[in-house]
Amino acid sequence: MVSIIIPFFNRIDYVKRAVESVIKQSYADWEIILVDDCGTEKLDIQHSFGAEYLSKIKLVSNEQNLGPGLSRQAGVGAAAGEFVCFLDSDDFYHQDFLSKTLSGLTSSPEAAGAFCITTSTTGGVNRGSDQPATSIMPDLFLRNRPWETSSWIWRKTEIAVWKHLRTNEDWLFEIDTASNNNKIVHVVEPLCTKDDDTGENTKDIIDHKTPEIHRNIVALYAINRLGSFSGHSNYKSIRKAAIGRLVFTSSRLINLNEEGKVTENSLVLFRYHPPLAILLFVLSMTTFNSDIITAFYKRILNRVYNAF
Repeated sequence: MVSIIIPFFNRIDYVKRAVESVIKQSYADWEIILVDDCGTEKLDIQHSFGAEYLSKIKLVSNEQNLGPGLSRQAGVGAAAGEFVCFLDSDDFYHQDFLSKTLSGLTSSPEAAGAFCITTSTTGGVNRGSDQPATSIMPDLFLRNRPWETSSWIWRKTEIAVWKHLRTNEDWLFEIDTASNNNKIVHVVEPLCTKDDDTGENTKDIIDHKTPEIHRNIVALYAINRLGSFSGHSNYKSIRKAAIGRLVFTSSRLINLNEEGKVTENSLVLFRYHPPLAILLFVLSMTTFNSDIITAFYKRILNRVYNAF
């Protein structure tokens, strides 16, 4: 069985579209776990999809708004399937998504998951998803996440626990999953569609800092998790990709005058690359704020980074 977990906050029409795309699958052994993230619009499964699906569609209701990551984790707790998918409520599957991704994954029993190409409602293809990939890391950073959360099918025993981060939570999940099992299968077919006209699949009721700071959280997390990748055959590539990601996010934070954040980055980075760490610290003391300065920082940092 495959458990498809769909967290949602209102937007019932999109939820119905997502569920209908599962109902129409050519592969029939599935269940749907709908996770209502404390929304005001309620979903009647029998009225919306028919009484015949009452046994195949479960509804989990959060007592408070948790955001996408913890809502997905609540879905995992209710899932009975050997395999799990995390379908965003505003995305939907092509008819053969389950049959083809599951076939790819079961043909590679050592892999943690399989992903497909994702197209968009406006006709685009998600970045780099048509280029073969065999591991989560370092491709997650080197190719700027060439997949979507909805484009995956996972072995439930291989996945990490979703963490409480309102944005970029899928990056943390994939880093943790890769530290346990970095092997993946790439099904190079467009089997999933992302709706470009909608926002996040759950409403964020907490005020956020800038997106750059959230990306930096991911970069710092990857650096702090490097030890768990030390036994991997591609550890050097993973290490360099993680450091490169921290260099990139640091250059953005310097431009935002986030001295404290960049200092924190420098302290963490010192263990892996002292020259870069010192350079980051020195640059963080400046107070310039312009695209030209940011480009200058990136050029200096990347020159040092590429030297090792």
